[in-house]
Amino acid sequence: PKGELRTLTWTSHLYRLSLSPAETYLSFCSKQHKKFLQLQNRFGIQDLEYDTLKERKKIDRSTFRGETLHRIYIDILRTRSEIPFFQLDKTRKYLMDILTIWCLQHNTEYTQGMNDILATIMMAILGDYAVVKAL
Repeated sequence: PKGELRTLTWTSHLYRLSLSPAETYLSFCSKQHKKFLQLQNRFGIQDLEYDTLKERKKIDRSTFRGETLHRIYIDILRTRSEIPFFQLDKTRKYLMDILTIWCLQHNTEYTQGMNDILATIMMAILGDYAVVKAL
């Protein structure tokens, strides 16, 4: 099917661009996941922030971090809402973590639409897995 081909094509291109001859795809993914966890730790990304926003509790928006979290959360609720995978709390938290880390790491404000770019990349890489995972 068309969706599977797209997923395989993107994965293949990313595989070729990112791997040295001695590296396997799984070792590459493992290394990248460790980097992501280190960044989460470095920037103090916590479930508490996502849960606070989810429960509609106030977050201090007078800080760069607070305003960034608020903007990202608002957009994440609208991200591909017609696709069940993007309605999962785990997916929304992951999107929020990635976008928050990116903004903090580059010391830049979140811009509306960054969530759509990330969602497109996630769908290109995950493809059918995302659909099945949401069932």
